[in-house]
Amino acid sequence: MKMRESDSIERRFELKYCSAEKLYGFLRNHLGDLVNMFPDVYKTIEVVEGQTFCAGSVVHFQYHLGDEVVSEKWLIKVVDDATKCIIFEAVEGDMLNYYKMLRAKMEAFNGRSNKIGESFGKWTVEFEKAYENVPKPKTHMDLFVEMSKAIDAYYLSNN
Repeated sequence: MKMRESDSIERRFELKYCSAEKLYGFLRNHLGDLVNMFPDVYKTIEVVEGQTFCAGSVVHFQYHLGDEVVSEKWLIKVVDDATKCIIFEAVEGDMLNYYKMLRAKMEAFNGRSNKIGESFGKWTVEFEKAYENVPKPKTHMDLFVEMSKAIDAYYLSNN
């Protein structure tokens, strides 16, 4: 049986307390603040190539993924303010032992009437397994969605 070249998983989640612009803006402008907000998860988030969190920059993340601490460098491939979309791609680190390619895309969408509670976010994780028995990167997806929901809840207490 031949492995597929690449695959993806996606998950959509409701924004209960903030707008699509606020979620996108936080990830675009305050990504490094996750270390202070969630010290049990994120140990390091720092730009190691480039000036800021922008397209073309490389960010070093050290964080808990399940029971292990992983260290990875992710290239910020796309930052699109018009569509509220950010795409990251793993370029170095622990996960590349399991995946030939690992890419994460976050999109934020407003509901029809643009009211809080109608907006939502969506993460898509695209991957290519290095070996056939490697699982889908569900733990990454869980981390991205839970972090996004926590950012959403942050706006409840800081409005």
